[in-house]
Amino acid sequence: MKEEIFELEGFIFKLSYLEEEPEKQLLIELKGKGRHLTGSYFYDIHQPHNPTGEIHIHLYDKEKEILAINKISGTAHDRSHGIRIPNKAFKELQHRFNDWKWPNNQILESLNYTYILDSNSESYLRPVIVFNHKDFELNNINGFHGFFHLFADDPFLTGGDGGWKSRTVAIIENDIGKIFKVPVIAFQFLDSNI
Repeated sequence: MKEEIFELEGFIFKLSYLEEEPEKQLLIELKGKGRHLTGSYFYDIHQPHNPTGEIHIHLYDKEKEILAINKISGTAHDRSHGIRIPNKAFKELQHRFNDWKWPNNQILESLNYTYILDSNSESYLRPVIVFNHKDFELNNINGFHGFFHLFADDPFLTGGDGGWKSRTVAIIENDIGKIFKVPVIAFQFLDSNI
């Protein structure tokens, strides 16, 4: 196999040729941020930022960071709470880093604030309707029916950067168990007459 590496407009390309049929076997791999994991996923491992921190891994889809997770506790890092690790990346991370603690359900939680969800959660959580809105990264979120967990008083849930005040964000679970941070103006309780 013959390989060439070159840079074009800030992107690094790796070309691999199988000598039998180079025109049919040309593989072009676009390098994303960090080291290649699998498919379009890349990762980078960082040392702790402070004496009580943990070694953690950042996962990218090409160059866009999608999550970060701590090694020992398996908790979310850098506000990755409630994010689900994509299947393909999760399997490869478990394989390569088998000494890390990985969440069985592939959903990142927090050591300080763990959601306890189960198949009967809707029987004791208030039903809500979430309207179409933009999330805190300005992505469009389609409306859905879900279940209210609590108002986000904890700094990591409200943004932690001083931009959001207490009780302006609610933690809402959709019907398949995904957790969302929803602005309070973007949902309504269904069990209320208001």
